[in-house]
Amino acid sequence: MKQILTIAILLFCTNCSAQLPVTIQQKIDSLVAAKVIPGIIIGITDQNKRSYYTAGFANKETSQLFDATTQVEIGSISKTFTAYILTAVLIDKKISDSTFIAAYLPDSIQQNSAIANIRFVELMNHTSGLPRLPNNMGAQFYTMQPYETYGEQQLFGYLKT
Repeated sequence: MKQILTIAILLFCTNCSAQLPVTIQQKIDSLVAAKVIPGIIIGITDQNKRSYYTAGFANKETSQLFDATTQVEIGSISKTFTAYILTAVLIDKKISDSTFIAAYLPDSIQQNSAIANIRFVELMNHTSGLPRLPNNMGAQFYTMQPYETYGEQQLFGYLKT
């Protein structure tokens, strides 16, 4: 299967230059024209005002253009967001990142010896030893939104074993 790369970028700025929108549009148009990428969408928030710039296709195979309902995969940045949010919660709750996670999980999961030695920091830097994906995802893994129906019950079921 051929991979199609569509890029989405979100920028936050304060007092963006008036020239920035023109510069962004010229740059993304040139990237698509040079066939560097098939499509790109960039969102900018400047003092609570949102602007969007697009070029190319959201889906090149179907010639689908970007619009207000276009969904793109978040990619690896979700790991950074997750670590940031976990750090904020740990700080708020005055929990050290070197604390073992088992104490915060249901008793049935605490009994799994593979979980016993995992610390929060190891979750954040991906050194916990847990696999990239749980093995109980089933057919939903092959859908556009594989985690859409994967909930707490499935996660805890997986972590028990």
